Amino acid sequence: MEPHPALPYRSSSLLWPPFPANKPNSIHLLPSSCGLVDATSPILHLRRSSIYAPPTKPSRLSYFSRRTARASPPPPPPPPPPPPSEDPNTIAGIQATLSRIQDRLRIFFAVFFWMSLFFWGSAWDGRNDARKKKGPWLLMQMDVSEMLTESGRWHAPGQSKHPLPTVVTHVVTHGISSDAPAVVLIAVSILVFVLVPVCPPSPSLPLAKKGKMSNSRLPLFFCCLFFFLLPRHGLLKKVDAFIGTYGINYGRIADNLPPPESVVTLLKAARIKNVRIFDSDHSVIKAFKGSGIELTVAIPNEYLRDISVYEDRAMSWVKDNVQPFLPGTRIRGIAVGNEVLGVDPDLSQVLFGAIKNVYNALDRLQLSHEIEVSTPHSEAVFANSFPPSSCTFKEDVLVLMKPILDFFSQIGSPFYINAYPFLSYKNEPEHIDLNYALFLSNAGIHDAKTDLHYDNMFDAQIDAAYAALEAAGYAKMAVRVSETGWASAGDENEAGATLHNARTYNYNLRKRLFKKKGTPLRPKIVVQAYVFSLFNENLKPGPSSEKHFGLFKADGSISYDIGLTGLKPSSASPSLFSLNSMVFWDVLLLLFYIPLFGN
Repeated sequence: MEPHPALPYRSSSLLWPPFPANKPNSIHLLPSSCGLVDATSPILHLRRSSIYAPPTKPSRLSYFSRRTARASPPPPPPPPPPPPSEDPNTIAGIQATLSRIQDRLRIFFAVFFWMSLFFWGSAWDGRNDARKKKGPWLLMQMDVSEMLTESGRWHAPGQSKHPLPTVVTHVVTHGISSDAPAVVLIAVSILVFVLVPVCPPSPSLPLAKKGKMSNSRLPLFFCCLFFFLLPRHGLLKKVDAFIGTYGINYGRIADNLPPPESVVTLLKAARIKNVRIFDSDHSVIKAFKGSGIELTVAIPNEYLRDISVYEDRAMSWVKDNVQPFLPGTRIRGIAVGNEVLGVDPDLSQVLFGAIKNVYNALDRLQLSHEIEVSTPHSEAVFANSFPPSSCTFKEDVLVLMKPILDFFSQIGSPFYINAYPFLSYKNEPEHIDLNYALFLSNAGIHDAKTDLHYDNMFDAQIDAAYAALEAAGYAKMAVRVSETGWASAGDENEAGATLHNARTYNYNLRKRLFKKKGTPLRPKIVVQAYVFSLFNENLKPGPSSEKHFGLFKADGSISYDIGLTGLKPSSASPSLFSLNSMVFWDVLLLLFYIPLFGN
């Protein structure tokens, strides 16, 4: 049977089977009962015997069409699939994360800004005491101590008296102290929350709902509440009676000294921030009001017996000489007596009782966390001080010293010592190198027990006190120098009392203190010292050298140049934390805060 001429069969041959060639790129359609059918379809081959058509010869057109189809280019590749649509959940998650970060930054800058303003406002009270009508910042420059009577009633100038609650009276007169009533602290925190505009609620946070407290303001409220409640739980460090490392003693046993107001101006010109006086003269304490100077007052030795025996005497002394001047005058310490142990056997028996009664009076008045209680000691309390590691307390002194040290350990007071290399050199000039006493180049001494080297007597005397405390069982107690200095003149038998030596010692001492370093035995505890003294005191009893320890003359000019400035304008650059710099940083922070988060 001859094949259908329309089917693309090859010529018969042994090598070429009589079947159509497999042409994947060519499609041949044939008519059928159901339409056009692919000639290469398996169905067509299976049923090709049933297909009838008149026999014809293969046409050239079919071959031509086959060649044309074979030469045509392949179809273009399909277009790439469209990119997947963005997941709205992913975008919302990223936006929520960014919004939470923005809210946390808002809270941080808001808390930092307002707390810096609080610190700036507190510092305003200590600026330029010479200005009139200057007073505490929180009281809008009003002299509250003069407006409150002893009965706790408000008596403003030109107004009638009216009572104030006890809590308000305490806060107004003393500020928010560490023992202020908790209700006042909570009220202040709520006031800060109400008045402080922080930022609008963020929709990304679950608590930021309509009618609810903003989740960005809520953390600020708790931060303020925690900030004010810290002292109630004893988590805030007790107020230190010393700022920096350098202070001065202000003695007044003379008849040619300037008035206290001029002295305060002199101290501010010299940039001295710590002052000790040896009594509680009210005119002096008032002169320091608003000066920003940390003041330590003293109870003279003649009052110790009564204060030790009668607790009400201690309370009366604090109420009369300390409480009325707060907070305008920064009274940060009370020195109970001066050089009692080892010098006056009678008063030594009552010293501890006086210290304890004064502290209890401060505690009952809620001032114990603001004012430090201490007592200065002389070198007479030590049995020996050379080498420094061998220093111990005298046995008779240790009996009376131990309860005092126990009490100071409980309340956090340091051990005060009057360290005078001048007195040591004056007593033994043949055994002590003058350069060793004046901080000049010298061979120094070597302590074999501790294997430490000392190149000046000042450090050796401090470490001797540390060694004595450690031997007595108080190794963690800090030592602070309450007096040190060098006389610029003296009697003929007072070796070393010259103007040159006084200038050398005080200049090198000031340079050593400004390095803010410790001693060889306690390198991590920065040395702090009060220099003796501010003025020469022409009425002071004793040898002639006692009258010539002053750094300044009575007219306010310097006795000798050690880097201090008298009543002349100071050319020193302002401190990084001065009032002007704080204003600058607050304004800069505000300018940064508004454009970044002001939406």
